[in-house]
Amino acid sequence: MSKPTKIDYDGQLVPAEELALEEDYVGPLVLQEIRTQGRTFLLNQPIRIEVSRFGGGWCYESKPFAILAFGKSTQEVLDSFAEDFSVLWGAIGEAPDESLTMDAIAVKHAFQQFVRTVTTE
Repeated sequence: MSKPTKIDYDGQLVPAEELALEEDYVGPLVLQEIRTQGRTFLLNQPIRIEVSRFGGGWCYESKPFAILAFGKSTQEVLDSFAEDFSVLWGAIGEAPDESLTMDAIAVKHAFQQFVRTVTTE
């Protein structure tokens, strides 16, 4: 089993013990890839996520993917964001256009633009 990892501010995976995220950090976070639920989403280009504080916790938002994730810690909100990304990929990214609303088609186009391939562990 691999060691736990976190994403640093530039979107690079680093061992969890090497990254002490500042509790007052807000601003953009850039992800180079997304790993969740045994899948890795390899991206054509980095995804920029807006980071903010919310009610003692964290909020990660990506408007192109219609994701608004919350967590009590930076790792919890990152995990939530990655899970939402994966679920939306299955529900929207792989769905036929005729089954989607116009808003969902816009999200699907974002997936097509950003996701190069998906691998499973």
